[in-house]
Amino acid sequence: PTGEPKGVVIEHSQVVAMLSWAGRAFSREELAQTLAATSVSFDLSVFEIFAPLSVGGTVHLVPDNALDLIAHPGRYADVTLVNTVPSVVRELLAAGAIPPRARTVNLAGEPLAPGLVAELYAHPVIGVVNNLYGPTEG
Repeated sequence: PTGEPKGVVIEHSQVVAMLSWAGRAFSREELAQTLAATSVSFDLSVFEIFAPLSVGGTVHLVPDNALDLIAHPGRYADVTLVNTVPSVVRELLAAGAIPPRARTVNLAGEPLAPGLVAELYAHPVIGVVNNLYGPTEG
């Protein structure tokens, strides 16, 4: 099931294709300051680390998970793109911990409820919400 680490064999060309897609799907401004809070056990970490670097952006590494934004909001003030799971973004919204420049939010790893999407779009900064749920599910 989704949310559990699992080995997925991918080739270099598949990572290159994903980075090519990311370069078309996300602007340089979106990728300029990307939050990397996902364990390297999950496929989303490849996007978080390499998509911003492929366009000259900065990766903001988080020691544990995205909930670190609640404990240390100033540390992530420049973040423009947040990747996380719906349950964590709900907590970030409740705590007022969405970074002030985070215009884009990518969600994966859990089903995304329409009500949460509406809450995100109601946030004064967020302009883009992407559902990246289950890219390795078959």
